[in-house]
Amino acid sequence: MDLVRDRRRAVILNRDIADVRSSRERTRKALDATVRRVAQIAPLSFWATREREAASENRKATGATNEWMHRIIDTFGRKLDTAIDSIKKVGTQVLSSNVEEMADKALFRMSVASP
Repeated sequence: MDLVRDRRRAVILNRDIADVRSSRERTRKALDATVRRVAQIAPLSFWATREREAASENRKATGATNEWMHRIIDTFGRKLDTAIDSIKKVGTQVLSSNVEEMADKALFRMSVASP
């Protein structure tokens, strides 16, 4: 009877040992998978940080470009305004001198009417 009892205990102990080994193997596999995932965090974090920095630089560059374009448009607009004003002045002067010349010529050509 002791022999049967000892064999049963041995079988039970062997099962317990197998369960512990199986559990240890599952834990090791889970730990390995976790280590692999943790190892991926640093490169992903680096790339995410780099992408955020690149986006920020792009926003700054876009803002600087917009400011530059506004300055160019303002400068060009002011130059166009100046050119238009100059053309108007020259046109007015030319027209007024032509009108004066025509008026002077008209005065000399008019016949004097006697009453």
